[in-house]
Amino acid sequence: MKADPELEYRIVPITQVASHPAHPRTNPGDIDELTPSIEALGVLIAPVVIPAEPVVALWPDHAGALAGKDWVLLSGHRRMAALTQAANDDGDTTVAVTVRRDGLAYDPAAQLTFMRTDNVARAPLTPMDEARSFQQALKTGLSQRQIARQSGCSQPHVSRRLALMKLPAELQSRIDSGELAIQDGLRLVELAGHEAMLGVWRLLVDAGPDRWITTIDRAVDEYTARHAYKTLRAASIARAADTGTELIDPTEVFGPDAPRHRLDSSVDIEAARSGGVLVAAVNGDGELEYYTAAARSQTSPAPQSRQAPAGTPPRLIVTRAREQAAIIMASAAPRLDEAAADIVDAYVDSADAESRHLARRWLLALQIGPAADLPAQPWWQQVRGGRWALRVHAAHALALARSELAVRAHGAWNDDDRSWLRRLIDQAGYVPTAWERDRLRDLTDRPPAARR
Repeated sequence: MKADPELEYRIVPITQVASHPAHPRTNPGDIDELTPSIEALGVLIAPVVIPAEPVVALWPDHAGALAGKDWVLLSGHRRMAALTQAANDDGDTTVAVTVRRDGLAYDPAAQLTFMRTDNVARAPLTPMDEARSFQQALKTGLSQRQIARQSGCSQPHVSRRLALMKLPAELQSRIDSGELAIQDGLRLVELAGHEAMLGVWRLLVDAGPDRWITTIDRAVDEYTARHAYKTLRAASIARAADTGTELIDPTEVFGPDAPRHRLDSSVDIEAARSGGVLVAAVNGDGELEYYTAAARSQTSPAPQSRQAPAGTPPRLIVTRAREQAAIIMASAAPRLDEAAADIVDAYVDSADAESRHLARRWLLALQIGPAADLPAQPWWQQVRGGRWALRVHAAHALALARSELAVRAHGAWNDDDRSWLRRLIDQAGYVPTAWERDRLRDLTDRPPAARR
């Protein structure tokens, strides 16, 4: 059995008592209710202190804060804060303390364990206060297993709390406030760097009630996709500059004939380059697409997509091809009188999240609407408050996106899906693939009742 620690009771000026530099609780909480009680009755339970000199030696980085102090608190931080508030800068105010001069005063790990246990016994530490206390304990040479044993928790719990220390300060405060769930915080620390962590967090919170980014995983996926797009787009622009290739907006230069000017084969691209008629555009995936500025035969088939890697599912290939054609359709909005404002605005407001996501991607590829780096919800808010032509354009893109998403979602196509494909053919020069033609034949073979 351990002997009782060497204790001493004495009265000391509060000005000679400092908070412990490694105290785990960063915020003493609301002491306003405690202050009147101390004013009336004094401090009923004596705070525990140790001499300041050994603490300065153990935590030399805090020597300035401890200069001129005789004692350092181990317990009773809230009581001392309330007493200091009640004293109202009265330097003569004193407090009865319990002084420990035993080995605890010279053992940093023991001090941390004492404070952590004392605080948890009175009120649970916040997740980040607990994380900071574990980190301080690590610095004393304790292992995670030892910290867990002394704290009465599991080693994985210690490991998870320590991982939260990788978060930027803003997100650490969100953990303690409850705005950021601990599990979501742990997902964020898997990312590379504070910029990515904050970027994903802002995607998650900067959206409205109809957002499609409703989980941390979706926010991570979206941030990763946007970062990859920006990186690839910048590389594509640099490559075009290095090769002296002019960048254009194909829908603006060629209009609905843009697919017929597309070049997919390296032979055609080099021929256009040699002939001085090669131009390029950065597509919605951030990659370069090449076009010829020369007129092309009306019988020339419209290229549909980049060469897909071997093994790419046919459905994915045709989805990408249809999307290129849909972007061409989205480039030209119908002319509507502003008398239709109620209808147009209501359609934009009521669009589902997936349609908004796809339509926004198309409009960004066309460089139509607010800035590309604006998060989705504020982006749509700016569209909604924008000029009439932009609102019509957005409603038009949403309608197209809804039709395209319906085709993607249907296991078996129906008459509406066939109508959408017909619009792509008529208005964007789309050429259905063999896979799509098979599905259309299957639709024709089914009785009318089964095609709805």
